Amino acid sequence: MTEQKQLNPLRGFIRGLWAFAFLCLAVPAGLAAAGVESEAPFIVGIILGCISLMMLPLFYYLGRRYRREAAALLGGQHLVYWTYQRQEWEQFLHSEWAVAKRRMVKASLYLSGAGAVGGILPTWGTEDWVTGLIIAAVAVVLLGGLIPGLVLLSQYNIMQQGLRGQAEAWVGLTGAYLCSRYIPWGAPPRSVKLTPGFPAVLRFELHGKSSLDGPPTVRIPVPNGCEEQAAVLAGRFGQHG
Repeated sequence: MTEQKQLNPLRGFIRGLWAFAFLCLAVPAGLAAAGVESEAPFIVGIILGCISLMMLPLFYYLGRRYRREAAALLGGQHLVYWTYQRQEWEQFLHSEWAVAKRRMVKASLYLSGAGAVGGILPTWGTEDWVTGLIIAAVAVVLLGGLIPGLVLLSQYNIMQQGLRGQAEAWVGLTGAYLCSRYIPWGAPPRSVKLTPGFPAVLRFELHGKSSLDGPPTVRIPVPNGCEEQAAVLAGRFGQHG
């Protein structure tokens, strides 16, 4: 447990939100400097930038709450504390990275299509196709490239932290801690299921909006020989769900 622990799981997201807000406000200015006279990029950029800035206080509040929960979890308020053999730990991390890549490819294609359509629609019927294509290209880069790319980079960093750090995990009623980060449940999980394999995995299905891959889920590896304990843990969460 010598690695630095990250108790605020929203720190990277907050930084990314700051960067996204800046880009949303800066890109229209850049287009204006390039001679694009359409008002559409200004309107879209200002709206998205202002929405991003208004969301920041909420995430700061949640970040403080999650820090308290994580400190309590690591301080002894956990249900299980597991350590892993290096081989099963690395197998789990590499499988999670493979899943993350597949998800981000799907997300990139979906967001690129949405960005292209959203960029062209404001200029539909104006015959200003050059402006429409420029806006669409910028939207594709921001939505289909930048956002999935940042998420994938974050997942890669998580995998690397896990490989460098201790092979261990804490699971509690409020969340779990592994790979040097805290994962909050937010609300009691909808369901917790034990999936056999190497290693076996506890699959926590959380409340929240479903994505292209279904409801939000968190996977926690189960050390070899702890499957019975994991089954009891899943049953305990069922009592709180």
